[in-house]
Amino acid sequence: YYEKLHNKVVKDYKVVVIDGFIESVGEIHHLLVKANKSMIPYVIFCYGLSEEVKFNILKNNREGRIKVYPVCLDSNDENSLNLLNDFCLIQNTGVISSNLGQTISQAVREELASCKKITFLKNKILIEPCVDKITIESHRNFLKTRINEAKSDVNIKPIENRLKMFSAEKINLYLPKRVSNNKKSQRELDYFLRFLSHLRK
Repeated sequence: YYEKLHNKVVKDYKVVVIDGFIESVGEIHHLLVKANKSMIPYVIFCYGLSEEVKFNILKNNREGRIKVYPVCLDSNDENSLNLLNDFCLIQNTGVISSNLGQTISQAVREELASCKKITFLKNKILIEPCVDKITIESHRNFLKTRINEAKSDVNIKPIENRLKMFSAEKINLYLPKRVSNNKKSQRELDYFLRFLSHLRK
């Protein structure tokens, strides 16, 4: 739902994580009202939106009334399992779930967590952590323990992918003009970086 947001950076946003599907605009009505009044960006993590909700958000975003960005996971993809917990941890918030007796419409009335920065890239997002390194390392150790203690018939690939996301780091490369303006040098650098990305260590 954010196909036109490639390389878009959203700062100082409010976040809501929903363990479920948003079926009607009424469920997030109060969130949309607050987004309109404050013009603070909102990021919604969930397992999908109805066409009504999707149309409403896109239309109001386009007209500049709100800044609401849904991040929708595929509930049928095993790699999405428990990802909401990771999003909650990294952004220091909790998940809204009917299993906890919560409703979306009631939960979004509450004061939502504030986060620093999220970057939308093609097919992925980057989130600046709102927790300290100790919390992140503790979660990484938890995932490692899950992997090590998994039985032979358990597919650990989704857990390994989650661990990999918490291990990712970004590197900024600053190139001199003689390199950045040289197409041959750019191709060689691109080949080298692609080669490095496929190495195990």
